Amino acid sequence: MLILKNLNNGKLLLLLSVVIVLQLSVMLGIASKGISALGLILAAALVLVSFHNTFLGLCLVILSSIFILASTEQITHPEVLWIMIFLSVFGGWLTKVLFLKGEKVVRTIPELALVVLLLLCLLSILPAVVQGVGVIDWFRKLFPFLMYLLYFPLVWAIKERKQLNVVIGCFLIMSLYVGARNLIGFRSAIQSIQYFFQTGSARHALSEPFFLAILIVAFSLLLYARSKVSKILLWALAFFAFGALAVSFSRGYWIASVVSLTMLFFMVSKREKANLVMYLCILVCSALVVAQLFLGDVGSMVGKGVVNRIASIGEPGGDFALMKRFQEAKGILRYIIVNPIVGYGLGSTFSYKALMHRVVSGWYSHNAYLYLAFTLGLVGLFTYLTFYIGMLVRGYTLFKQAESSYLNALVRGIICVFGGMLVVSITSPQFIQKSSILVIVLGSAITEILIRKNWVPKISETLMA
Repeated sequence: MLILKNLNNGKLLLLLSVVIVLQLSVMLGIASKGISALGLILAAALVLVSFHNTFLGLCLVILSSIFILASTEQITHPEVLWIMIFLSVFGGWLTKVLFLKGEKVVRTIPELALVVLLLLCLLSILPAVVQGVGVIDWFRKLFPFLMYLLYFPLVWAIKERKQLNVVIGCFLIMSLYVGARNLIGFRSAIQSIQYFFQTGSARHALSEPFFLAILIVAFSLLLYARSKVSKILLWALAFFAFGALAVSFSRGYWIASVVSLTMLFFMVSKREKANLVMYLCILVCSALVVAQLFLGDVGSMVGKGVVNRIASIGEPGGDFALMKRFQEAKGILRYIIVNPIVGYGLGSTFSYKALMHRVVSGWYSHNAYLYLAFTLGLVGLFTYLTFYIGMLVRGYTLFKQAESSYLNALVRGIICVFGGMLVVSITSPQFIQKSSILVIVLGSAITEILIRKNWVPKISETLMA
């Protein structure tokens, strides 16, 4: 640390550039064959820029997240590029904060819990190896947890409100691209169906957490918005997110949306409650009209399919997917009872009796709470919830103490999104899903930034003024 402090900027640049080039070479070697010289130069330039300009690197990480959202058996070149940019951003931030400026990184209990969680993830290689898990398999399961590291450079790099708006804009651009692809893919797939119960087979469920977040935050901001332009833009975002969630046919996220909207309903004034109900009615009615125009003759069948999907929520005993998840939860719970404290390590597998008395083996659990308890033990589960609920409490405290404003409405929306994700995590692994991690990290970082920068005027300060 002392050596790095004594280096001038030129020597430091040379030393770290060598490290980055080595990283680039290794990563591209792992990525396999077939990359052009131009691609190599572009990748090197992006990595170097990301290392030296943390804020710009974070924007690149968010925009390029589309490369890592879908699960793939093999590592692709875009995935490797994303990992390199991510590591460069984090490495550059760590160098500036710890070695050059000597700043304190961990300042709150949730941040301490996040650091402890990541240490537990690293230490989980020990029980994982005992269980026969390969190092590569272990690292693949570790990778989503490493995405939480983005929280720290985000909190450090965003120093102005314009930068906050740019980061949110990058997230929206990436989400709109994914959502448009989902909607177009659904429209194409739906043309071949003949009966309404086939509509679920055309579902496009990639990155639902993005659209849950956009829908809820857009409504929260819409209740505060003053200008016509802001209202039109927020209506467009809410409508788009609503459509993307609808074609996902994901009941868990539909329920999460209802939970989040219910939370929002109880957090606003009586007048805003009436406006929220009115806005929701307008949204649903206009969505039905647009769906008929967008989907043509199959629009009515899609409507019946959505209604049938919603109705199945109340009949868990007759739903194959829900019954399968119930059996899965029972099976993994038996393992947790045997080894509740330490867990079995990331990448470990478990077996359970599925339907028709078939024995199924897997590493994945739809219940995020059980997954954390199985892999990291109850210690890991408690540590994660300390981080998550801690950020939720910090956000709610800020909201209650602050005067009504655009940023306060933003915090209110984030709180509601986090509340909905706590519920959907029972049937969908939000805490380890890449898209939901990005939402959690961004929401947590925005909340912490607003607290540290004191950008949200507090009620007492307004009264004194």
